Amino acid sequence: MLIGLAGLGVGIPKTSLGVGAAIGKLYFRENTHKDSEKVLVISDMLSFGQKSGAFLLGGVTTKWIELDPIKENSLYNIYGLLGKHAEIKISGVQLVTRGHADIEINAWGKDGQVQQLFNRKDVATDGTQFAEIKVRGVVRQGEIDSNGRKTTSS
Repeated sequence: MLIGLAGLGVGIPKTSLGVGAAIGKLYFRENTHKDSEKVLVISDMLSFGQKSGAFLLGGVTTKWIELDPIKENSLYNIYGLLGKHAEIKISGVQLVTRGHADIEINAWGKDGQVQQLFNRKDVATDGTQFAEIKVRGVVRQGEIDSNGRKTTSS
């Protein structure tokens, strides 16, 4: 899996006062040939109360991550995530292009029960972030893979 997250926003630290926008993408490869990717998108284009966004501007992508089939098995059924509410959160400060960040992905259904899908510390990343970047929204299927090509539906 590869994770990409970008956001912008302004807010008052340690309060829920702010406005922001963010988009997160999760890329999954079904095989090692790199020819078939599935993409999940979570976006929030206008958020009040710092539900989504970043301080000023930020964008981070991870390297490809091998999923743990036991601890992260919910991510193997990406179609089961479509339509659920989810949040991607990348914590840390990264002022240079390469660094490490803590990443957490949670999802919940209509009943409000939170399910942690992914939680890793010190993940290698590329990009810049001045504070935590997060996006919260409904999971939908993406149409563009990590190389900028249109995905195939299957």
